[in-house]
Amino acid sequence: ETIDTESEGVDTLKGYQEEAENCLRYGKLPFIWPTLETPKVDGNIAIIQPTAGYQFQTVEEKKVTAVTLADMGILAEKKQLTAANQVVYLKMIEEFLMGIESLHKEKLIHRDLKPANILCSKEGGASISDLG
Repeated sequence: ETIDTESEGVDTLKGYQEEAENCLRYGKLPFIWPTLETPKVDGNIAIIQPTAGYQFQTVEEKKVTAVTLADMGILAEKKQLTAANQVVYLKMIEEFLMGIESLHKEKLIHRDLKPANILCSKEGGASISDLG
């Protein structure tokens, strides 16, 4: 995610800087999506994070990539998850809940928690993102 700070107001810029700092600080917690760095490039703040996406085959042997927990939920609802990937999906839900627990232990509340902000790792895990 790159944020154009030159076209935004001072308050917005401070908000983006705070989001970048939060991503770095809390990205080290269990089941929170990591942030690698937050450089300022040409007046923009960049939040550099690993690419999300769990690749697998559906019951119809179609290769798909689930980027968010919502993607996995849609495939589960359509009965497209194999038995093994149903187990992975349940593990992702468990890891999402443990991510909430990690934040709460730090006395933090995620104010924009939604399926699109729960990212799937290539290993089949799930972590909470968007700490802005």
